Amino acid sequence: MYHQPVVIRYLEAILSELSHYRHAVSIRNRVVSTIYIGGGTPTLISEDLPRLINEIRNQFDLEPAAEISLEAHPSGIQTDRLIPLIQAGFNRISLGVQSFHGPDLEWMNRGHTVQEIYSAFRQAREAGFENINIDLIYGLPGQTIEQWERNLYSAINLSPEHLSIYGLTVEEKTYLDYLKKQGKFEESEDDLQADMYLLALRMLDQEGYHQYEVSNFARPGFESRHNLHYWSEGDFLGIGSHAASYIAGVHSLNETTVEGYVRKVNEKGTAIEELEVLDPEGQFKQALVFGLRKKSGIKLSDLKPEYEPYFRAVLPRLFDLVETGFLKQSRDVHFSLTEKGLLFSDHVSMILI
Repeated sequence: MYHQPVVIRYLEAILSELSHYRHAVSIRNRVVSTIYIGGGTPTLISEDLPRLINEIRNQFDLEPAAEISLEAHPSGIQTDRLIPLIQAGFNRISLGVQSFHGPDLEWMNRGHTVQEIYSAFRQAREAGFENINIDLIYGLPGQTIEQWERNLYSAINLSPEHLSIYGLTVEEKTYLDYLKKQGKFEESEDDLQADMYLLALRMLDQEGYHQYEVSNFARPGFESRHNLHYWSEGDFLGIGSHAASYIAGVHSLNETTVEGYVRKVNEKGTAIEELEVLDPEGQFKQALVFGLRKKSGIKLSDLKPEYEPYFRAVLPRLFDLVETGFLKQSRDVHFSLTEKGLLFSDHVSMILI
């Protein structure tokens, strides 16, 4: 099923790129603690995913208790196709629900129904997944705060271990940007989006979901290790088309198209399209901004010693953000976002950068 020639070529290219990095100096002797299979709908090729995980085990040092996550579209989820993934080592699944309101799903062209959401969740549980995430989007056109509240209740009633909530944003040169310019929809008012976010904070806290990052909430012990690694300045290797990597201060992005990716891997072993090398100051700013996205915040003295020369320049800005109510300070140089800061986390990042 789904073994069109392009899919076969793409999978073989992924395996080739993995093999290439096995021998890279920057990767050698690294221990892999998390794996995240995402992008598109990887469950459409679920029969091939155990082979991919086994290949990672063969070529890299994978922790026995590694977190192995899978993104899944609610449409077409079947228990019998998920069980082999559990057997291969997958222990976390993220369902791209986005909304429990039918008209919202139609507007987003999500390709699944509300009924399929409930079926997908049940099938994932029956397959053996004990760590399930649900993604939700708020601030959709015409969405009221009452509809958003019902969305949250619908998700909570399923009792997933993890919830991710994201406000709808419109980026330039995207399809949403085109629709907006054509007058096909209007973005929600900022105040309404803020109210929706604060409602989620209160509801999820009351239901026992701990907020550990701006957009992520979990039952105790079910925080995404992959997310935390990313926001804690951890290195990560991206494999596949449009995959991003960050290793030893170097950001890279692979070719975005599948055909272009396959061609480049076959020619060079990798498909890197963009490369950015961060100097120590750039690495420090990234560590600061990423660290502040975590609810626990960041303590300057816990950062790498080589960042210390840049503390003096950034401290006045941090203190100003404390003074204006975006940050709170505790235990000397430990800073974290306030509720106001959570609402304006991008503004905080821009000031610090």
